[in-house]
Amino acid sequence: MGTRHRVRHADRPPVTRAALDAAIAAIVERHLAVEAPYAEELSEDPHEMHAHLRKRSIDFSLDLRRKDYPDAVVISRWIAEVEARRAELWALEQGLLLGLTNRQVGEPYGLLSRQGVPDRVKALRRHLHGASADALPGPAAPAGRGSRALSAAERELEWLTANRRRILALAGRLLAHADLADEEAADWLAEVARDVDDGACTPASFRVIGFAVDDLAASPAFLALEPGHALMTLVREWRSLAQDHGNVTRER
Repeated sequence: MGTRHRVRHADRPPVTRAALDAAIAAIVERHLAVEAPYAEELSEDPHEMHAHLRKRSIDFSLDLRRKDYPDAVVISRWIAEVEARRAELWALEQGLLLGLTNRQVGEPYGLLSRQGVPDRVKALRRHLHGASADALPGPAAPAGRGSRALSAAERELEWLTANRRRILALAGRLLAHADLADEEAADWLAEVARDVDDGACTPASFRVIGFAVDDLAASPAFLALEPGHALMTLVREWRSLAQDHGNVTRER
């Protein structure tokens, strides 16, 4: 007797847009063929179709409801997958906005590597906002990027994600000059070191680097450096980066 291999719920591949469109088209064709009640309410939008089936199915024949069932499940799964990813993206972005480290934000989701949270955020945005993703494109809801402008906080998160490697590399170079820091700059550099160890690149960690640079650049040791010193070059790079950051986060 052969062994039946079951696909666990968590292992099922996401519903693709092609599968979703095929399910909706099958329901529409089926209802029109039998002149089902309320056929004029049928919609190509998955959320509207799902609502239609839930509201009107009591008026359909048992045979029609049974034939609709597999397609209705596809629509239901697609909606559930989209909403789950939207909720996860919201939670990850909120954690970053609150200044938590990547490790703190990612641990509940099993994202323990330094790049785990930024990579997951980018993947979720790609799925939900449609950029070349086949599975889980976002429905025509307010969260869609095409329906509203990004807020300053959202633009900042995108910018930090795009510039993460550069920011952390610069922070690492900054720590190499800790011997030039006075007491105030040393305190900020200690926080920068913790963030670098955690791979943190959040609005809060970015500002901490800025505080460290500003205090270090005002220290007597820095002011006594020869022109062209590596730390002076680093400070110029940071101020250019900070200006880019300001341009992105400025309210429009």
